[in-house]
Amino acid sequence: MYLTQFPDIHWLRKQARSNFKDGKDVKGKPLPHKGWPSVILHTRTGPMERDNILGPFSIFLNLTGSSVVRTNRRTHRLETDFYCLSNKGQVYDLHFPENKLTETFNIHFGDELYKEVVSITSQKHRLLLDHGDAYNPVSLELLPKLHWRDPAFSQKMSQIFAFSKLTHPSDYSEDREYEILSDLLQHVVGSSVEKYTKLEHISALKRTTRVELFRRISQVIDYLHENTFNAVSLDELSKNVGLSKFHLLRSFKEVMGCTPQQYAAKLRLYKAEQLLLNHQALRLEEISDILCFSELPAFSRFFKKHTKISPKAFRENN
Repeated sequence: MYLTQFPDIHWLRKQARSNFKDGKDVKGKPLPHKGWPSVILHTRTGPMERDNILGPFSIFLNLTGSSVVRTNRRTHRLETDFYCLSNKGQVYDLHFPENKLTETFNIHFGDELYKEVVSITSQKHRLLLDHGDAYNPVSLELLPKLHWRDPAFSQKMSQIFAFSKLTHPSDYSEDREYEILSDLLQHVVGSSVEKYTKLEHISALKRTTRVELFRRISQVIDYLHENTFNAVSLDELSKNVGLSKFHLLRSFKEVMGCTPQQYAAKLRLYKAEQLLLNHQALRLEEISDILCFSELPAFSRFFKKHTKISPKAFRENN
């Protein structure tokens, strides 16, 4: 189902709570399967609050502007470089800021599609993701909610963008929708499983302790994603998740293979490379400002330290 505007909030809450018991979509037409249908929503919106929605497994992202997503009592500020995951059966709130126009693109994965993809992926990795059918239980709640829109994710999203632009109600292809959504979902769930397997790298004897440490590391990653261009100290991170600096540093390195500061630098560097390559009209001074460096020389030193080449040379050579 492809929508270009948000459905009535009262209708949606009622349908979500009953898991679409009446088997009807927003236009009153019969749904092909029981439960939540797959929904692609692409719209522009001003200030809006959509609260208390019991959703399916969902992806929220913005093409322009920003929003705030609240899931499981945690609030996440969603900028254009990231996407946010909300788990199946989880209540979410979606807020759009005042005095700002946001172009948002949200995907809700239907129950039938989610069950099939998760079942195959969980068996492949010998794990159970929330609603699979075998092996040890794994909750996506342990994983970060904010994820960088990396090239692989962006490539799969480009197929969905193209599909949404070409689709007309009279020639909407459910088979094509299923194909592109299942491809994206398999990528997202598979990436989540790979992240979860790093839990076993944590040097704690009890599994319950490893799980709790992994959950807190995921919170640190979300915090770094939300503060990509701000200087975040180890003190600030450790207080945020209730761990000592040493404990956080050791556990983060065991899971991520780098320190929190090195991870933050990778995010900043990736954003710098995107701006240099995809926004040729931007001057280096403007890029430095976007990345919140105090001055251009500071940006140049940072970039050259990590790439062995200056921002100007990087742009010219690529």
